[in-house]
Amino acid sequence: MNIIPEPAWISLLDELRRPSTKAILIGSSDSGKTTLARFLMNSFLKEDKTICFVDADIGQSTIGPPSTISMKIYRRPEDVADPSPDRMIFVGTFNPGKKIPEMINGTVRLVEEAQKEAIDLILIDTTGLISGNLGRALKTGKIKAVKPDHIIAIQRDRELEHILTLLKGYKIHRLIPSPHVKSRRREARIRYRDKRLREYFKESFLLEIPLNRTRLLYNGRIINHRVQYIKSGTLVGLNLNKNTLALGVVDQTAGDSLIVITPLKNTVVIDEVEIGDVTFENGITDTF
Repeated sequence: MNIIPEPAWISLLDELRRPSTKAILIGSSDSGKTTLARFLMNSFLKEDKTICFVDADIGQSTIGPPSTISMKIYRRPEDVADPSPDRMIFVGTFNPGKKIPEMINGTVRLVEEAQKEAIDLILIDTTGLISGNLGRALKTGKIKAVKPDHIIAIQRDRELEHILTLLKGYKIHRLIPSPHVKSRRREARIRYRDKRLREYFKESFLLEIPLNRTRLLYNGRIINHRVQYIKSGTLVGLNLNKNTLALGVVDQTAGDSLIVITPLKNTVVIDEVEIGDVTFENGITDTF
């Protein structure tokens, strides 16, 4: 990707050069958050600095599959070409407004994981949900929980001010979108999301998960698999110690077992299955 930096990006880069800095990007869809993030990452890596990228854009993710919050630590420029995450947390939806507490808690958990490492910059990307009460609750809740050193707000007019005016005591950088950023229609964003999922499930296996030794959760609560109907085609997270090792799609239920399609080769390592809110009506094969 050939990125043409804006003058304001160079000034921002100077502001972020202090060690152990946390910065969060907010803006509407197609405001150029991901492009700016890539510029900042490339710039830090060229200076032999270490950067952690926390991708909380669950619908348009660049690391990890859609429906997850993911993180990756980059130490060399060539690391950027690898989209596989170091850690990820299954949220269970593509719509952040439906899972605001999970969005906030998952982002905080991955930021705390990153802070255990020697990181020069922790950069957090967010969804394009900014409007109305949901957008305000999600962004202010996440920022107050993460406590970033810098808020990078990209806005065309004043569409972020109903959020920014509630954030006192933070260093806020107000930027305008780069003229090189291209707007995408909703259909294009859906195609991108489906492409990412298709790539993720490209090499998958049919695995049986015995539920007598695996917890089944929905919205973080344990459910009884004997009374809970799980629909074929449901997207699930396969977890160990609350971290998602892989996603799966339910193929069928069989007695006390769940049959899933997943890139994970061995379900022995998981201790819980998180049931998501996304269902592929025609199954994973026909959908992707």
